[in-house]
Order: sequence, then structure tokens, then C-alpha cells
Amino acid sequence: MTAFERTTAALLAVGCRGRGGSWTCPAHEDRNPSLSVTNGGGKVLIKCQAGCSLEDILERLGLAKADLFDEPLVNDRPRIVAEYDYLDEKGELLFQVVRYDPKAFRQRRPADGGWAWKLGDVRRVPYRLPQLLDGIAEGAAVFVVEGEKDVHALEDAGYVATCNAGGAGKWLEQFTGYLRGAPVVYVVADKDEPGYAHARAVRDSCARHGVPVVLCEAAEGFKDVAEHLGAGRGVEDLLMVVEEPEVPEVAEEAPANPFLAAEVNWDELFNADNGPEWLLEPFLARGRTHAVFAVAGVGKSFVVLAAAAALASGRAFLSKPQTEPQHVLYCDYEMTPDDVRDRLMDFGYGPGELGYLHYCLLPVAHPLDTEQGAAEIVEAAEAVGAVLVVIDTAGRAVGGEENEADTYRALARLTMLRLKSRGMTVVRVDHAGKNAEAGQRGSSAKNDDVDVVWRVNKVDGNGRVLEALKRRVNWVPELVALDVIEAADGCWSISLPASGHGWPAGTKEAADALDELGADEDIGSNAAVRLLREAGRSYRRQVVLAAVRWRKCDPRRMLGFAESVRKVVPEPAGTAGTEVGNSGGNQDEENF
Repeated sequence: MTAFERTTAALLAVGCRGRGGSWTCPAHEDRNPSLSVTNGGGKVLIKCQAGCSLEDILERLGLAKADLFDEPLVNDRPRIVAEYDYLDEKGELLFQVVRYDPKAFRQRRPADGGWAWKLGDVRRVPYRLPQLLDGIAEGAAVFVVEGEKDVHALEDAGYVATCNAGGAGKWLEQFTGYLRGAPVVYVVADKDEPGYAHARAVRDSCARHGVPVVLCEAAEGFKDVAEHLGAGRGVEDLLMVVEEPEVPEVAEEAPANPFLAAEVNWDELFNADNGPEWLLEPFLARGRTHAVFAVAGVGKSFVVLAAAAALASGRAFLSKPQTEPQHVLYCDYEMTPDDVRDRLMDFGYGPGELGYLHYCLLPVAHPLDTEQGAAEIVEAAEAVGAVLVVIDTAGRAVGGEENEADTYRALARLTMLRLKSRGMTVVRVDHAGKNAEAGQRGSSAKNDDVDVVWRVNKVDGNGRVLEALKRRVNWVPELVALDVIEAADGCWSISLPASGHGWPAGTKEAADALDELGADEDIGSNAAVRLLREAGRSYRRQVVLAAVRWRKCDPRRMLGFAESVRKVVPEPAGTAGTEVGNSGGNQDEENF
């Protein structure tokens, strides 16, 4: 019986009158046929012109909606057939990939006792991360495949395998960091165009990271490794794909020995002019690593954030004049969003000035004393083009014990030196120990592997002093006095006192000599030293550095020149300090 025959039989059974497509309606008193019954080719369409609902009509007829169809209804609503948990190193759930039938995938994360179907800023990791790390630690080879089903097929066969969420084309460079230490990585391509492209991308990423890698595919007749293994074939039957990985071209082949690769070229070294020594004078030496520490409430993060925001916005700050904005990566492991917003507003900043300040608040990342953490922060710094990277505070960014020397040696070797080798300036913010005079909290090794160690000291009123406890370069001053001032508009500024940044004896003479020799105004310090020496005029390097700055300075710097001038010429009222940039906060000094 067809659906149309079934429907007309039911109409006749309850006493409805009609024929063809017009019938009296069983759901209301109907003297004139008002029910339209249409044979739609395999299904019946029913409509009452008086407005009766389909549910009421079917109830009176003793029919269900399924009876209006020739073939039984099939529930084609997608149903969940698999849930794949993506876990962190400790086995905590970060997010899930959900597989549906018909085949489809969605991602979700735990939220408020249920699920949120947008991952947002949830940390991305490769699939089966705990098992992956355990396998590598045990010396196992690793298989990288396109999907979770393939991973489980390999695990069932006794192998270590992983993939990324989202399928082909979604491998992230940071995932390759987890593969370091594996004796070999087999990348198994799905046998379609996106599958081959994805596998080549993973293979090339491994090559860039120095991970031994082999590209392969399922045997003839199978589209992926799950089908391959499901048919009883073994991993030894996978076919190798012979292609050369795409690695960056180099001008000439580097020596295989890492020490020979690091050998200095003396001509290049002596003739190099690497530009100015300072990223932000007299606080941050360009391309150097710094530690900044203080006891609680003195203002170490206050000063560092002020400097970072000034670089990112281009504002003048301390001895830095107004400049073009520069990219800064600030990794904050302590403050809350409200703290950050309020402090920057107190500095006088709004969102329009902060596009170059890449502020990573409470990042869920690997510890920076590990290979994975180092790879993540280096990748982020390179991605944004950072000239300055701030880690605030170091104790929360590492995974090892704070009192263990190996923790901070690993942080320096894996993270800070890698950033430094890429020309970036690095600042590590830290707490002082119980005895501030003894230095930073934790291991004494914290001082060993940085170029400059600044201790922030509080002096009378709102003054601060930066004290250099360690200097690998002699042109970094031993002490820098800072005035921290709240202006009438409630914004704070940090400035150098007028008497706090004098010029060394001979500065003007060396500057005049450079003028006489026709030196460009933007000459670098190394080039200036060579030019003066070639002309038979020798000055201490510190004097030449000052002369280079002198020739670029604006009239404000004149306030700091000669003590004799300051003694004779009184300062005008209201110029007790030289304000060079908004960088403070509308807050009491306890929150500095």
C-alpha cells in the first residue's frame, strides 16, 4: 500500500467524504470539503484550508507522520560515533574532537559542566600527547598521520602515533617541538592531494627542526593507514615516498661541526657596525639578556611595563626620544586582565596606541625551561617581529624547582639564548629573596647567564634607583636614578632627574671631532670608534658612545651636561626633573 492509498483509506474509515485531492476535514465540522490531500510521489501532503494542524488531523485519522511516506522514514540527523580527547602532559582534558555519522567533525571544550563548541584560546596540542611523550622517552619511533582513527589503528598494532585536530593542513609548527628526541618520525600520507600536501608540510617542519623523518604511504589499494592495517598489512608494508624535504636555502654549506660553524670571521667582526648599543637607554641594552628584580611593592613590573609600552607605542621614555613603534612580546604570568588594563590606563595609554604591544596574559604554554616551551616562545616572538621579549615573572614560567640551579640554566640555554641569538633583547622579571641584599629569590645561578642584572630600589618619596649588580658591558651605568611622578591629570611618568644623567668628560670634544671628520649624524658607535682611531684621535669607548648620543640629542639633554653649568645657572621653576614620557600609574605606590 502506498502512502496515498493508506491516507485515503483512513479518511474513509472515519467517515470523511471526498475524492481525489479534496476531502472533508476530520478535525472540524466540515460540510464543504476543505482538506487538500496531494499525492507528492512517494509522500502525501495534507493541508486544511480552515487552519487545522497536521497533528490534529493525523490524530483523528490514527496515523503517524511516517505513514505519509511510501518508504519508512530514516533518521538522518548526524549522530556522534566517536569522541577524541586531547590532553595536556598531565592528562588533563583540553578539548575534544567529535566525529559524526554521516562523516563530519566538530571541536568542543569543557565549560561550566557542559561543552562550549568554540575552542577560543584553548591551548592546541597534538593528539595522544602523554602517550607520545612517554614513547619518545622510551626511544620509540613515532608515526604522524592525518586523523585520530589512523592513530588508534597504529596504537592497536603496538606503535606510538599522533595527529593534529582538524585534519589535513592544520599542523602547527609548535607541534614539531614535541617530536624532538624521537629516533625517527614516519609521516604517513593519506592518498589524495590534500593528504600528500599535509604530509609534506609535516615532513618539512621536522626537517627544519632537525628531527629525523621519513615520508611514506599505505600500500597499493588502500587510501590510508587505517585501511592498510585493517586489511592485515603491517607497517613494514608501508611504501616510502622518495622526495627531498623543502629546507631553507643557504648561501654556502655550513660546517658539520657546531664549533666550526660558530667560528668568528675577524674581518666581519671588526668591520661590523651593529647599530646603537641601546634599545632603551639607559635601561635595556640592545640584543642583551637582562634580569630585573626587587622586593614586593617596589615596582619592578611597573618599570618594565612602562618601558615595554613606550617601545611599542613609540613614546619618548628616559633617554629614548619619540620613535617609530617597535614590536614587543610581553609574557605575563601573574596579573589579571583588570590589572593590566588599569595600569596601562594609568600610564595614559588607550587601545589605539598598543597595537605593537603583544601582551600574552597568563599563557597556557610549556615551561620555558623545556624544549617545547622554548620553541613556542621563540616561534611567537618571531611571528610578531619582537625586538623585546619580557618574561614576567620567571618563577611562574618554569617547570623546575626555583631553588635548583639547573632550572635557570635550562631557561637561559633553551629560551633566553635562543632569543638573544636572533637579535632580540630579553628581560626576565623576578622577585628578590627574603634578604634583598643577597639577590634574586631561588638559585644563585639566576645571575650567571644574563648580561645585566638590575635591582630596583625604592628611595625617598616616589623615587626609584636601578642598581646594576652585574654588567657584562662596561657602558651600562652602575646606577640610574628615576623620578616617578603623578601629573595633574592623574597619569604617571617616569623620568631621569636633571642631575642624574651627566655626560662623561670629553664628550663634546669627541662629538666636535666627529663633526670635523664629516661623520653622518646617525653613525653607529663602532664606526665612530674606527673613524676617530684612523684619524689619530683616541678616546675612551664610553666617551665615544656618549659623543654619538650627544650629536643626536635634543636640547633637553643639555640639562645633563656640565655640573659647572648647573651650579651657576639655576633651574627654572617646575623643571626639577626632565619628563620624557608617560609611563606611570594612577595608583598608590604599594601597587608599583
